[in-house]
Amino acid sequence: MEEIGMMPAGAPASASGEQTTDSSSEEPNVTPEEQAQYDKFVDNGLKVIFSPKSFEAIKQRFKAGIDDPAGSLAEIVFSVVIKLQSSSEESGQQVTPDILLHGGAELLENLADAFEQAGIYTFRPEEIEQALYKAMDLYGDHANKAGKINPEVFQGEFANIIQADKTGELAKEVPGLKEKFGSGGQPNG
Repeated sequence: MEEIGMMPAGAPASASGEQTTDSSSEEPNVTPEEQAQYDKFVDNGLKVIFSPKSFEAIKQRFKAGIDDPAGSLAEIVFSVVIKLQSSSEESGQQVTPDILLHGGAELLENLADAFEQAGIYTFRPEEIEQALYKAMDLYGDHANKAGKINPEVFQGEFANIIQADKTGELAKEVPGLKEKFGSGGQPNG
C-alpha cells in the first residue's frame, strides 16, 4: 500500500489489512471487497487527519477542548468520519455502518496515539472508550437528523456495544482495543 507522508512517528501508513476471523473457524468473516472498502476508508481518514495543514488544525482544536479530552477527540473523529462519508456519497459510493464503526474506531485510536506521541495528551483506556461512545452518539444524532438511520435500529446496535463492553467482548466489536490497551487497562506501547 502507498505511504502517507508527513504523519507523526508511529502512525500507521495505511489500514492494517488484517482480516478478523470467526473463532469457530479460521475463515475471514469479511469479503475481500469489504476489506478493501475498509482499508480505503481508513487510509483516506489517515490522509485527512495527518496532512500537515489538517493535523495542525486538529491539534489546535483538541487543545481548545482539553478540559474534556474524550469529548474533544470524539468530536474531531466524528467530523472526519462525516467528511469521509459525504465524500464517498458524492462519488456514488455508500459506506456501510460496519465500516463507519470499525474504521472510525481505528481512526480514533490512531489520533489518540498521535496526540500521545506529540506530547499533547496521554489517554487513559476509559477515556478512549468514552470517546468512542461519544463519537457513536454524535454520529447517531447526525444520521437521525439527516434521516439516514432508523433510531430504533441504531439504539439497538449501540445497546449491543454497551453490552459487549460490560461482558468483556468489546474487543470483538472494535478490533484493536485489546492490542492497544491489553487486559491490564494501560496502553501497551
